[in-house]
Amino acid sequence: MNAAKEPTRPQHRLLAILCADGVGYSALMAADDRLALQALDAARARFRASIEAERGRVIDMAGDSVLAAFGSVAAALRAALAVQLAAAASAQAAALRLPFRIGIHLGDVIEKDDGSVYGDGVNIAARLQTLAPPDGVVVSRTVHEAAGGRVAARFTDLGEQAVKNIPGTVRAFAVAAGDSAGQVVPGSTFGRFAVLVAERRLLVDGTPVALGSRAFDLLTALVARRERVVPKEELIEVVWPGLVVEENNLQVQISALRKVLGAQAIATVPGRGYQFTVAPAAAASEKAPATNAPATQAPAVEATMQRTAPPAGTGAAARGSRLLVADDNKVNRLLLCRSLELMGHSVASAENGRAALEKLRHERFDLLLLDLEMPELDGFGLLEQRAADPDLHAVPVIVTSSLEGVAQVARCLELGADDYLHKPVNPVLLKARVESSLERKHLRDRERELLARLAPDLSAGPQAEPGAAPGRRTEATILVARLRDLDALVSQQAAQETLELLSSWTTLMLDAIEGQGGVVSQIAGDGLSAAFDARASSSVPGDAAGAAVRAALEMLELVAQFNAERAALGKPAIALHVGIAGGEVVAGYAGTARRMAYVCVGAAVERAARLEALASGQAGAVLIDSATHAALSGREPTQALPPAVLPGSPDAVPVHALKRTA
Repeated sequence: MNAAKEPTRPQHRLLAILCADGVGYSALMAADDRLALQALDAARARFRASIEAERGRVIDMAGDSVLAAFGSVAAALRAALAVQLAAAASAQAAALRLPFRIGIHLGDVIEKDDGSVYGDGVNIAARLQTLAPPDGVVVSRTVHEAAGGRVAARFTDLGEQAVKNIPGTVRAFAVAAGDSAGQVVPGSTFGRFAVLVAERRLLVDGTPVALGSRAFDLLTALVARRERVVPKEELIEVVWPGLVVEENNLQVQISALRKVLGAQAIATVPGRGYQFTVAPAAAASEKAPATNAPATQAPAVEATMQRTAPPAGTGAAARGSRLLVADDNKVNRLLLCRSLELMGHSVASAENGRAALEKLRHERFDLLLLDLEMPELDGFGLLEQRAADPDLHAVPVIVTSSLEGVAQVARCLELGADDYLHKPVNPVLLKARVESSLERKHLRDRERELLARLAPDLSAGPQAEPGAAPGRRTEATILVARLRDLDALVSQQAAQETLELLSSWTTLMLDAIEGQGGVVSQIAGDGLSAAFDARASSSVPGDAAGAAVRAALEMLELVAQFNAERAALGKPAIALHVGIAGGEVVAGYAGTARRMAYVCVGAAVERAARLEALASGQAGAVLIDSATHAALSGREPTQALPPAVLPGSPDAVPVHALKRTA
């Protein structure tokens, strides 16, 4: 028989111990046990991700407590601050949230062979967390001294503290995220994202996300310049200082950021550059003093209603919705504005119907909350003017009035109001109705946006008569792209999975095409075509060929990143092939009153389709005709292929393939 393995002796080690405890967990359980458990699970996930990102070890997560060990003080501090920033980012994102206190101590502990730890190092960390405020971090003097400026943090000396069951006193320091100058970093949280500049880390929903060095430099450059459109040349100089870099490298990094942040986080302004569009959550604290202002400062309070509120939640509020409140009663107006701001909206106000109408005609709003009894122009009069003005139809209206009776409600609805709330307004109903109206508004905006992508002229308004929309001849570069071997995938997977794949692929391709000023003229299952008009303002003037080629290269890059995600899920890769040709085309709308479509026809369209077919034998191939090759003027590396017979030419003509750089 084998002798039983003798247990190893406990080891004394010097470790940084992090101890955390939930605040008010029992009360949350009593209020709603289901949501309380969801909040606890979310907090545990944030802790585990932050601890493991710093190569720490989770020792225990019993109940609402967390115990972890780190080999260095800097790692423990970075993990704690990451949790702190993540908590700030999610403060309004959950229906119920569980805050934590965190204590950190560097000391001698006894570590058993099962990984558990004991000793004063653990006890002092546990007592330090009781000194911290909710979502706060308190550390011992040994941690403060060992940090030695290696972590971007602000320390506040709390002095000597007597703590339970610990002889003598403990010197304690409160810790908050900050820069090297010891100031809290402003604007580091943007909705779901937290940018830890000093630590070169990005948190999404509190979880660290891996970013390449260039991608992080690009993100910080865009965030720092978020108030304006940043030219591509400026971004290249910041991210690749002193280097000669092709623009394609910038597009690759932009695509990588959009994969993490979402396509809407970084807007492309054709011909100008890029802009970071997510509003900073730090704006919330700027408005706090207004809530406690005395009555004599009411005008100042009302002025703050114009300021942008932070995103709150994942619904309509997170989209930066702008609301207008029209009410002649100043108290009602101020209180309603404040309630809407607390939901995360930007709010403006008007004291009568005529002032509200002027604001609607000169400013953009997502929703109007309208009182009926007002001087100069009452609510009914404003609704009548709105009904007669097509430019105002897109703004939904919720009527808030003390008028009783079905007749009043019916008249408002007949005049186009979307909803009716009786005063005094129930705050729960107010939130539900506002979110519902905004969600419908954003869906309608999204429909118009998609229509603008596929048919830019048609989205501006209805055509006069079917077939009467004037077409035009124009010089353009046509891009045709298709998924390779989709039939094989269709036979191997469920129908819904195939449709989801096509939706994802189309989304990525549209982003690449729009980013270069192209217009999609056709989407047909696994293929699409787009036009880059040499004379259109949406393309770089005179560089339609270059825009089409850059779009193709970005499409290939996006597909490569998409395949990495599919590989992680155990799904097969997809492949893309592209054909690009230039020449004169006829563009315009064709169809009937029941169905209209934007079309491009001409030899260039046929040549691009033929080149795409020739490229189908090689995954990731991009073939271009001689006109496109000549227009590139050597800006992109190409390889000459055997001549081929293309539409519009009776003889075989030169064909070139783009050579992708590593």
